[in-house]
Amino acid sequence: MPAGTLFVKERFELMELRRTVRLDLRDLLKGGATPRILDLYSINQKYGHLDGHAAFPMFENERLNRCFIVKHTVRQHERNWLMTTRPTVTKIILPLAEDDLSMGGYTIAVEEARFAEKVRTMFDDDTRYDSLNADIDRLRELAALPSLDPFLLSERYSRDARRVHPLYFKISQKEIEEMEGAVAEQMQAVVTMAFSSNCDVDDKRAYKFARKLLSDDPHNRMGLFRTALEMSEDEFEHCLLGWKGILYFRWCLTKAIPDLKRFICEVQDTPFVGATHEQIDLLEAERQEILTNIRKCWISLTDTMHEYETVFGRFCSGEDSGGFKSLLRKSPSLFYDLGREHSIISHIPSYWHYWWKHNEKGFYRAREAEEMFASFFASVAETGRRAQTVPDGDLRNRVNSPIPPPPEVIDFANGTAAHENQTIAPSADHRAQRAG
Repeated sequence: MPAGTLFVKERFELMELRRTVRLDLRDLLKGGATPRILDLYSINQKYGHLDGHAAFPMFENERLNRCFIVKHTVRQHERNWLMTTRPTVTKIILPLAEDDLSMGGYTIAVEEARFAEKVRTMFDDDTRYDSLNADIDRLRELAALPSLDPFLLSERYSRDARRVHPLYFKISQKEIEEMEGAVAEQMQAVVTMAFSSNCDVDDKRAYKFARKLLSDDPHNRMGLFRTALEMSEDEFEHCLLGWKGILYFRWCLTKAIPDLKRFICEVQDTPFVGATHEQIDLLEAERQEILTNIRKCWISLTDTMHEYETVFGRFCSGEDSGGFKSLLRKSPSLFYDLGREHSIISHIPSYWHYWWKHNEKGFYRAREAEEMFASFFASVAETGRRAQTVPDGDLRNRVNSPIPPPPEVIDFANGTAAHENQTIAPSADHRAQRAG
């Protein structure tokens, strides 16, 4: 092939990063960070005028610092240009027109071939080479994180050599509003302790306390509560981040329960078609191994929650304020493990749901089962190996932990989900759909 033709071909491949996403990017507006989306566009719109935003940015490149970063569940047609078998990749989406997000944007995945070269080609006119390399390194760091939730990001970058300002780690307003009721329910016990009077679910004092706890208002320091815990302002700020993170993961975990229940029922009962006896044996073993590792991940999370619930309850009854203070101090060190385990119990069911929604057969073909189980196994293997180093019944994160258990218990052994003593098995409609 002539040298000129080769150059043109390579240039075309590099510019292929300008794959246009024909979706309305307004759907990605979250107002901050969520486990799946880091909305830098909204953060810039809201805080771009503040000194901290410019002094300690997420990215040096201004366009990159106004993009959307998404933990994306891979579609089958996207596999050819990715360098990973995992079901989730990290996509960068740059708006085509920042004043009209409905036009869509350019997209590139960190995990695709020649990623760094493509990024350099895209930004070679408006960024210094060294700072662009630093931004590429940060994109790879974000891809290595299991989640984009604000507390995991805050713990990772607030004390990094390239520090990122806390403005970038705000909980989205939509999620704060959705969390408020769950947090107010927790705060009933605090209000009861503070006022020596019973507080019910409709008590406005519990909601007021919950709003103060979730607020990022720098003038709202909850001074009386800090005094009760006998903490300095700096120590209280660090502990407040830990407490908010605990409550955030608790809420995320409760939200994940319906999809996880459906995943367990469907993946356990869906039959294999067109497989040899050897393939069936192997696939069945892999299916059970995946469910076993997800179970261990779930137990680790709920054990962490149970410990928090116990310590928090003792604090609210006036028995042990020291234990609660100790728990809050160390809670940020748990965010990586909590984020990783939560991503598994949310991303795998999401990936499964996408496949199931487009599967009218009600069964696996052997080939697609092999591909899907390989993706699932790649996601749970690391956590599975970590969890297996701890005996069943005593699964804990790397340090003693925090958080309240969700209202439901997942019975992985039988592929069902239970609430209290009630077993929820696959419904008749569910089985009829599969049989049909």
